[in-house]
Amino acid sequence: MKTLLLFFPCLTTLQSPTQPPITIPQSHLLLNGTWNWYRTYQDYDGDFLNRNETPELCNCTKKIVFRDHSILEYYSNDTLISSENYTIENSSMDPKDVLILRSKEFSGFLKFSLGASSTGANSDSLGIGWFGSCATLRYFTRENVGGK
Repeated sequence: MKTLLLFFPCLTTLQSPTQPPITIPQSHLLLNGTWNWYRTYQDYDGDFLNRNETPELCNCTKKIVFRDHSILEYYSNDTLISSENYTIENSSMDPKDVLILRSKEFSGFLKFSLGASSTGANSDSLGIGWFGSCATLRYFTRENVGGK
């Protein structure tokens, strides 16, 4: 039980009902930096195949870099695949709680989870996809800067 109590306060989900929703300007600040891919899940109703992809399964690496001036760079195996402008907008379904990322390479709801692990390591994560529907959901963790 003590482990649970120590671990629980370290995790903060920014889109929880107890905290105000993230604004579009805040989301740009939160996204800025490098995010390493750790999982893609293809959520399609009626499809019984295992649709999880990880770096270990594909023997590959992927990352996205959000830069100033709304630039998104997508890398696969450290090779730049695309560099493009992106936008963030409020969802018409629930404009105060849901943000949507739009670019040629990535589109979908943004799900943030920011915090630190019990070891003090960064555990910020980001999900991009049309959660709650048949879609491809991609998950990333923030790259630690300076070994922090």
